[in-house]
Amino acid sequence: MPLFYFFMTQFPYPYIKVQPDRYIFISRGRKRIAKVVEFVELEIESTMNLVFGDLLPDNTIESEANSDNGDMRQVLVTVVEILIDYTQHNTSTQILILGNTEVRKQIVRTGFKNKLSGSRKKIGCRRCNSR
Repeated sequence: MPLFYFFMTQFPYPYIKVQPDRYIFISRGRKRIAKVVEFVELEIESTMNLVFGDLLPDNTIESEANSDNGDMRQVLVTVVEILIDYTQHNTSTQILILGNTEVRKQIVRTGFKNKLSGSRKKIGCRRCNSR
């Protein structure tokens, strides 16, 4: 079954916006894990980097964590929903989404591409089909 099918059938976790550029939600797979999505300003004008990972006790982000919590699809759908919410409130901002490992780069290319393809006009997705 294609990966995008799962993205279209999953519902996002509830999330909260705790700062203008930071969102938190709880992954409820095998265990409860606090996740954070933060949009970090880059030196490129009106461009933010999407940073995602586990929320650590000191309020920092562990972006290289591999939680293996059994709910990857639902977590990614939640991240995409947060991305849509953020871009609706920051219409002139471009978002850079990169994976920090080869596996995560593949997830961005396949999962995000398919989930975002129907929302390109809404969030200005460019190069969703590039490799």
